[in-house]
Amino acid sequence: MRQVRYFVICEPRNETNVLEVEVLLEDKDRVRAIVDTGSTRNHVSQSLVEELGRQPLEDETVTTVFGNSTESKTNRSIQINCPFNNTKRRPFSVKFYVLQNLPIPMILGNEFLANNDVIINLMQGTLLIKEEVVPLKGYSNPGNEIDAIFYDRICLGLPEGLSTENKEIINKYMNEHKF
Repeated sequence: MRQVRYFVICEPRNETNVLEVEVLLEDKDRVRAIVDTGSTRNHVSQSLVEELGRQPLEDETVTTVFGNSTESKTNRSIQINCPFNNTKRRPFSVKFYVLQNLPIPMILGNEFLANNDVIINLMQGTLLIKEEVVPLKGYSNPGNEIDAIFYDRICLGLPEGLSTENKEIINKYMNEHKF
């Protein structure tokens, strides 16, 4: 009888590795901005706009569809100068669409990324924005720990249990990757 071997990689953690930068707005505290390559436009929360004491302008109506399939419509936008934390250059002027119930202060979407020639360097945990290097806040390169996560969260599914051959395969993998 042929033995069936397979691995199922389980979710390694409950946390996500979000691409996040800090923005210093109008000499106020640092504001959290998520870099979202899945978002077409840039968004800002209504609460942040109120905190800044700014009045949004009427604009075209846009519909935003979130990852959980919920939708939000807005016809209000605002230009905000965004100096990134630790940078020496002038701030970037960014058009944001105002969303009433956005759970985070800002989303920098593809509109910002494309207009500013942004390169995301996941190995170094940085953004390159028009020749300016901006660190991703709290980002750790999952590639450095993927082997440890892989082995730590392996679920073995074997019809007849863990055979000697399978133990050898796992031990060989561990030795090759210096566990």
